[in-house]
Amino acid sequence: MNALDTPVADEFVRVWSAGCTTGCDAADVYRLSARETTGFIPRFNNSGTQITVLVLQNQGNDAVDVDVRFWSGAGGPLGGPSVVTLALRQTYVLNTSTLAPGSSGSITVANTGRCGQLTGKAVAVEPATGFTFDTAMTPRPR
Repeated sequence: MNALDTPVADEFVRVWSAGCTTGCDAADVYRLSARETTGFIPRFNNSGTQITVLVLQNQGNDAVDVDVRFWSGAGGPLGGPSVVTLALRQTYVLNTSTLAPGSSGSITVANTGRCGQLTGKAVAVEPATGFTFDTAMTPRPR
């Protein structure tokens, strides 16, 4: 997880195989896979009398670091990051009106877990009527 606003260009992956001890050449093939683990919530609303509550659940058997950021409808940063560590099987609830007050837009949820380990949704609540609107977290579009 890169929580910086700039790319990290000096990290490398070293691949080594115990099965290729001598005579290794270009015919030896390795397959590396990188999966996107950043979740995307296309809608939150903290304007007017509505507030949005973000609910995240770590479905894995190990802890996961989470970085929540808020974006305007035009794609500019609004608030965050809100960084938290979720223990195994932990559920976390965040009142987003304290991080992006009076705003609406989208949310990204970067994490250090495996693909699909973190699930979540945003729930917009209208306190006067009790009306709620759920928006599920999905993998970030590419």
